[in-house]
Amino acid sequence: MKRIWSEKWFPPFDPEQDALTYWRERILFGLLVGGLGLSPIAIIPAVVLIIKRGLWLLAAVDTVALAVLVYLLFSTRLSFFTRSLGLIATLYAISIGVLTNAGIISGGPFWLFFVPILTSLLLGWRAAGIAVLLNAVTLAVVGSLVSRQVIGPPLSFFVTRESALTTLGNFVLLNTGATLVVSIMIHGLERIIHIQRETADRLRHEIVERKRAAAALRESSRTYRQIFENIQDVYYEASFDGTILEISPSIRRISRYAREELIGKPLHEVYADPRQRQDFIAAMIAQRRVEDYEIVLKDKDGSQHTCSALASIMEDDQGQPVKIVGSLRDITARKQIEADRQRLVATHLRLQKEECLGRMAGAVAHHFNNQFSVVMGNLEMATENAPQGSPMRKFLDEAMEGARRVTEISKAMLIYLGDDFSALERLDLSEVCRQHLPLLRAVLPPGVPLELDLATRPLTVTANATQMQQVLMNLVSNASEAIGSGSEKLHLATGRVAASEVPTTRIAPADWKPTTPFLAWLALSDNGHGIKNEDLDKIFDPFFSTRFVGRGLGLPVVMGIVKVWDGVVAVESTPGRGTTFRIYFPLEGG
Repeated sequence: MKRIWSEKWFPPFDPEQDALTYWRERILFGLLVGGLGLSPIAIIPAVVLIIKRGLWLLAAVDTVALAVLVYLLFSTRLSFFTRSLGLIATLYAISIGVLTNAGIISGGPFWLFFVPILTSLLLGWRAAGIAVLLNAVTLAVVGSLVSRQVIGPPLSFFVTRESALTTLGNFVLLNTGATLVVSIMIHGLERIIHIQRETADRLRHEIVERKRAAAALRESSRTYRQIFENIQDVYYEASFDGTILEISPSIRRISRYAREELIGKPLHEVYADPRQRQDFIAAMIAQRRVEDYEIVLKDKDGSQHTCSALASIMEDDQGQPVKIVGSLRDITARKQIEADRQRLVATHLRLQKEECLGRMAGAVAHHFNNQFSVVMGNLEMATENAPQGSPMRKFLDEAMEGARRVTEISKAMLIYLGDDFSALERLDLSEVCRQHLPLLRAVLPPGVPLELDLATRPLTVTANATQMQQVLMNLVSNASEAIGSGSEKLHLATGRVAASEVPTTRIAPADWKPTTPFLAWLALSDNGHGIKNEDLDKIFDPFFSTRFVGRGLGLPVVMGIVKVWDGVVAVESTPGRGTTFRIYFPLEGG
């Protein structure tokens, strides 16, 4: 109940309402309460005066005034203006009653003096001005009535008009001055409150805008964080001295490093080749921005990834470079796809070339066979009719030998095409190599050793022994011409390997596919001058040779023989370090 009673007269202050009105209401309440509480001080002597002089009209005025004060105090539903006007009217009525009943020399002028001041305090300076004018009129009327002895006792100093006007003027002047002071003060307070209200409104608006901006910033930060943490590319910031300042969590997908492990880490530790960092910085300084710049990064486990970098230089307000900001994209898979595509294109071109060469070689071989059959037949008949020991017989024998060499070339061409149908048998690859060692060593230059590393476990393949000898002889002959003599050496080895481990590049035929899960292999290595990269794709072409002498049919014949056996020839060569030819055969029995 106490709280409800107090809020009835003292509602809590609302910042949205006018502060001056709030305190005017408090002043009004204080005046009502104070007037009722202190009224005995004025009522008691007034009662004595009323009884002595019989001023019953004044008693009636005071009684009504007290009743009005009580009504105004408890009528909280009335508006502030109505209650204020009621209080001012009551005070004015009291002053009139005192003046008309007790005379000018009484409390009446004091009550009247207080009315404009109270009006200024409660209702503002305009209402106060009206109250001052009302006071002047009231005093003029009362003074006139007193001077005519209509009301109140006669006053000697109001006998003349000048004295009355002087008194009235002084009263009005003092009353106006006091009212003006209070009005100026109240007006100043209103101005200050208005400014404070505008300031408060502006501050509230700024607070609302700042809250909105803060909310937008939080949302933007949340969006940025989500993008930062979920982008597929890697965002990074690095100083010019190579320190990682910031990097997105997506780096884990590329390097296996967590973001926290890399921040503050030197960049050269994640470059596969630290020199690439120097080249990258040089490009950045020269161009200020780079796109699709390829770098190779090292994973946490040591593996490498090719990345495409997009980066630019960030500058401070003075235009000085402060850091590098950019993104990385792992293009390892893309590079592999491109390499595979190029390899497929190369394989396709190789197959087209082999097909073209095959058709040409077949046509040439068959044409040679047909034509030289006629030549050799006529040579044989001519030889039979030529006398022994005659020059003609010698010329015919040399012509026959040349024709036989041409037919050998034709036969080699047919072998390259796979048109040789020699009988196949089951052979132990290592044993065949051992049987032909004396013949192989005989074709080597003097002083060139042939080292052996032949498998002891049987390696059974389906081949032809004579053609196997031809394969070995061609390989050794080709290697011996490549190394010369001195510290050079050859190495012959055999072994067993899974089909999945066979290389897919630098092989002939290019479209070979394994037919068994395991393969036997024969390898001949030399430490000679090697084969140039631009020649590696041509060494199995018929009649290709890098030497002045030679027919260029050794390796094509090897490939043709191995192709018939469902095998493949692979070559590995490094210029200046040697070459290895490795032949893979389907292995019987796994």
